[in-house]
Amino acid sequence: IVLIVGIILTYLITYMNNTILSGLLFERMEETTADGGSGRIDIYKYFIGRISDSSILNLIFGRGYLGSTRTGGMSLTCHNDILEMIIDYGIIGLILYFLAR
Repeated sequence: IVLIVGIILTYLITYMNNTILSGLLFERMEETTADGGSGRIDIYKYFIGRISDSSILNLIFGRGYLGSTRTGGMSLTCHNDILEMIIDYGIIGLILYFLAR
């Protein structure tokens, strides 16, 4: 009985994963492409520009805690962990972030 229940659960989970969740994921990705990610693509471009304009010290060590908020103004945040890590803590902080995961 346990084996049969396990097989049924495995089938249901696989079915849901392959049909329902994949469909929702693809719908979400299409919506993001269609509407520009609710403005996030423009935000990413802005912060990538701030990174490329940074001094070498800011690029290596970052601007410090909440550096991305100070860079973008209080009403604008990165909406992207990697961009935020690079701006706040630099390349060194990004490397440490990935090593800690």
